[in-house]
Amino acid sequence: MDELDKLKNHWKKSEENFPQVTETEIYGMLHKRSSSAVKWILIISILEFAFWGLISLSNSIFNLSDYNDIPAFLAIMDYANYFIALTFIILFYINYRKISTERPVKGLLDNIIRVRRIVTVYMVYNVAVILTSMIISLSIVKADTTLNNPQKALVAGVIIITLFLSLIGIIYYLLYGRLVRKLNKNYRELQKISGL
Repeated sequence: MDELDKLKNHWKKSEENFPQVTETEIYGMLHKRSSSAVKWILIISILEFAFWGLISLSNSIFNLSDYNDIPAFLAIMDYANYFIALTFIILFYINYRKISTERPVKGLLDNIIRVRRIVTVYMVYNVAVILTSMIISLSIVKADTTLNNPQKALVAGVIIITLFLSLIGIIYYLLYGRLVRKLNKNYRELQKISGL
């Protein structure tokens, strides 16, 4: 339970005995909490970028891929994905700086909306890239004439894709989703105290 929730509980229990807290103090708590949520979004996105980078690097170093004749556009897509992921990280950093230094309530509300949109686009983009990569990989497996039973490999691939995407969805829901829900809660509280 954070500071703001504790204050609300105390207000409910004993409004007379509890010291009055000004809107400025509540704003300060919401500002700090919003800044913290965006900071964690930035940290998690950097860790995620590093994780996928290490997997890609280990695949190329140890030659873990079974298919050495991967089409050139997949390699281009890989580089483009890193560039786009870095762009998102930069956007998260810029918005973290804005929220950390923002003073007017209207500006903070606008920044929270912006961060929520960027996080949503980021999650949808990542899931779409993973799904596209896996579908292309499946098509390569299906076209491989050296496999004894390509149909069996295809079914196994579909199951793996479904499980992997489900896992990614759960991770995103628990990490990014939780932080976005915090931002939504802060947004509603800011609207209440500001009347916007």
